[in-house]
Amino acid sequence: MKSKENLVSLDVLRGIACLLVWISHVRVATRYFVDSRFDFIQVFSAWGKESVMIFFILSGIVINLSSQNKTDQWQYFKKRFIRIYPIYLAILIICFACDNLVLGHAIVPGIFIGNLLLSATLDGYLVPTMPLNPAVWSISCEAFFYLLFGLIYKSKRLSAIWVWFAVCCLSIIYRLLTVDGMGIVHHFIFLMNNSFLWILGYLVFEYRNKFQTSLSVAVCGLLMIPLVTRLHQLPYNVHEVMYFAGGIFLLPLFTYLLRDDTITDGKKIVISYKWVIPVYMVSLLLLWQYSNSLASSKIIYSLLPWLSLILYYKPVQFNIKWVYNRSKPFFRFFAGISYPLYLLHMPIMYLMFYLIPDQKLIGAILCIFLTISISYLFEIYLFKRPAAFLNAYSNLRLSAVKQDRS
Repeated sequence: MKSKENLVSLDVLRGIACLLVWISHVRVATRYFVDSRFDFIQVFSAWGKESVMIFFILSGIVINLSSQNKTDQWQYFKKRFIRIYPIYLAILIICFACDNLVLGHAIVPGIFIGNLLLSATLDGYLVPTMPLNPAVWSISCEAFFYLLFGLIYKSKRLSAIWVWFAVCCLSIIYRLLTVDGMGIVHHFIFLMNNSFLWILGYLVFEYRNKFQTSLSVAVCGLLMIPLVTRLHQLPYNVHEVMYFAGGIFLLPLFTYLLRDDTITDGKKIVISYKWVIPVYMVSLLLLWQYSNSLASSKIIYSLLPWLSLILYYKPVQFNIKWVYNRSKPFFRFFAGISYPLYLLHMPIMYLMFYLIPDQKLIGAILCIFLTISISYLFEIYLFKRPAAFLNAYSNLRLSAVKQDRS
């Protein structure tokens, strides 16, 4: 696969993950389907955390890819700031304003400042997430990844990444052995643990030509993730660590998506079913022992990975390729607005449910329309245009410097 098609496939994956996060929060934010008779939809909708896992790995891949162009450190920080902060700031103001003016809650200065400084988490190690928007915990993680990577930008980067990865592993072990608490130490541990997934993305791109796998094995790894992310009866710290372990199951998928079929020289390590099946058996035992999911859900999770075997059947491959090619524009559109959509979808759903709690159909239509349209406008006016202006200004300054030297 050529590099352009690699980027398209990553975009499609980002668009799918974006929609899965949106769908997974419907029951959380609107409370429309909280009745127990709707529990079965959790099998299909509760993929939000797994999708954030994909976002973190994608972020590591994108940063490695974008840092290949030799952008200097200052340019790197400016680009990351423009990508994250203007949209984030607009949503922060909207959330606090709506919470105060619509819901009548007082603004707590400490929580406002903590969110302003991108230091909020779901557990509130330093401060809790902004009102109406618990999803912003992952943006605190992304900001940490970008900051730390920026600090090692001029160093022997790959060596520094491996040191960072080693510290992540030690941090995860520490989390396994300690009781959860509050404060800056636990906040740092939380950020460092989540950076494990980001670094996986960075490294899978770095060594993308050292490994190879098949589509079937890649899909099998993806479908195995619920086996380790649904272990709710494990102690909280162990369950949390299993979430990071789930990122390893995604390595075959990203290895496949980043493959370059034109490179034939050199021996590659093949990720095959003989690697996957032992992990599957252990994960299966854990699922049935430590998950509180419905028995029907456990059966579905147990059988899902075996669906990957049908990809060896040529007509299935043909049909999947046909669907993929025709759905690319749809998913790439959502990939293009995934960041503002991720930040906007929960506040809009919370507000719709508060304003029209009994109008499910109208509320759903308004949520979809407002989320997509505002996300699109935010992407254009709070990211793309400022980024274009910044790029033009930088080129103008560079041109002026060259003229002065001549």
